[in-house]
Amino acid sequence: MSWPKVKLREVAVVGSGSGFPIIYQGKNDGIYPFYKVSDMNTIGNEKNMSVANNYITEDVRSELRAKVFAEDSIIFPKVGAAIATNKKRILTVSSCVDNNVMVVTAKQDKLIPRYLYHLFQSINLSSFASSSNPPSMRKTTVEDFQFSLPPLNEQKKIATILDKVYDLKQSAYNVIYLRSKIIHSIYHSLMENRKNWPIVDLSEVAENLDSQRVPIKASERIDGPYPYYGANGQQGSVHDYIYDEPLILVAEDGGHFFNTERPIAYRINGKSWVNNHAHVLRCKSEMDISFLHYQLAYYEVRPYLTGSTRAKLNKGVLMKMPIVKPPMNVQKGFAELCDRINALSDISNLLDLNSNSLTQKLLS
Repeated sequence: MSWPKVKLREVAVVGSGSGFPIIYQGKNDGIYPFYKVSDMNTIGNEKNMSVANNYITEDVRSELRAKVFAEDSIIFPKVGAAIATNKKRILTVSSCVDNNVMVVTAKQDKLIPRYLYHLFQSINLSSFASSSNPPSMRKTTVEDFQFSLPPLNEQKKIATILDKVYDLKQSAYNVIYLRSKIIHSIYHSLMENRKNWPIVDLSEVAENLDSQRVPIKASERIDGPYPYYGANGQQGSVHDYIYDEPLILVAEDGGHFFNTERPIAYRINGKSWVNNHAHVLRCKSEMDISFLHYQLAYYEVRPYLTGSTRAKLNKGVLMKMPIVKPPMNVQKGFAELCDRINALSDISNLLDLNSNSLTQKLLS
């Protein structure tokens, strides 16, 4: 079915927030939540903005000349590295936002807000951003975004289906998130109880194979049986392979560097092709590959990043990152324990796990 093409400005209003001086921040009284980009990371605000760290009164709003945006508006970062996190959230009440946030409000006689949200979920915010340092979005660029617009009754049907898909994905994400939190807890508990375990550069426990990587443009790839990997996982398949062994891939650029809930490293095995957006590591014999993978997956890598417009983890910096090197029996025990946790899919079973007792078993 062919639906008419429209520009976003025809069916929605695009706006930006206001300056928010620090003297007005941190107040709990007031009628308007005042959201900043950081509030999008608050637990409970994964989709709907329901937790506010700042409120303002009508008098303060008037003094700041802050615009009030309607319930069901979509908000997202419009300046700096936060754009690349690709976060979009829904306002649940009339709210104000600061000047690092962009807001899109549906004209409800033409566009259903829930449909607007799912539409934005399909958009990479970086496509709106300039190449300046720091990157930023122009209001007119967002307003000129063009898409096919179904009738209101079709929008409602599509939004209802996508709501259900979101709920299923969220349930799966909750399990993954809980697994990662348990593994983090066990790992930190393990580190707190360690006994003089050496800390070494990554280069001492892994060999870098980046020189073998070959990027292939999407238009030039020949489909085949071998996975083609990038910064965050498989990006397609190709007709040939470069590697054929167990390896760890670590994002070089384009990784989830600013999202502590998502890994920046993953394991592969077998015949594969890797592009130049992921570092390739071969584990040395004195380090268990699973243990090293779990260390790197959620590594606090932000202090090691370079790049003004696109965060990058350079090879030289990567290979000097400090790695804990416990005895092999502890490495293997930790890796086996994490593998068992990752195999659990029942949240109730995950909630029963006690990281301290698991750590003691690991060290005994």
